[in-house]
Amino acid sequence: AYRLSATQSLNERMKLAVTESVIRLQHSLHENGLDAAVAFSPENVAWLAEFMVPSHPIMRRRHAAAVVTEDGAALVVADMEKTTAEQESGIANIVSYREFFQNPMEIVGECIKAMSSGAKRVGIEMEFLPASDFGSLQRFLKGIELVPCDGLFTSMRMVKTEREIKLLRRIAKIAEEVHQELLS
Repeated sequence: AYRLSATQSLNERMKLAVTESVIRLQHSLHENGLDAAVAFSPENVAWLAEFMVPSHPIMRRRHAAAVVTEDGAALVVADMEKTTAEQESGIANIVSYREFFQNPMEIVGECIKAMSSGAKRVGIEMEFLPASDFGSLQRFLKGIELVPCDGLFTSMRMVKTEREIKLLRRIAKIAEEVHQELLS
């Protein structure tokens, strides 16, 4: 599942570049009693990776996931999205699965185990994840308690990062210019 260079261990890759949102989530894991958190919805994966996996919002069965532990983060995508994710994502560690041949939940489970050995409690974004996929994830993560963490993502996204504030200001300025152009 993992394609590492000869000089990089999986743990080294897990500690590569991450986004401000990932860092904020990492700091909140302990206070929420979590060893890891996994986002599955397009909006939360995009928030963490600062990148929208192109097919994610329109092809619900083509999973993308952001796995975050205190030590690192990984973006799990279908193999056909890997090159784009490597070029665009703010999460440097991209892990791909072979669509139609591998179960993406198994790859997410492998990431959790590799990134947080000894994990006992993992937050899962449940509102987006189909029940059958949650069942698969439970089978791959036997002995690890999987708990809903949708509220954690919601509350964290309420407080905007500097990058988000700059983007919102830019969007507001563009909207104002369009509005003024329409009125003139």
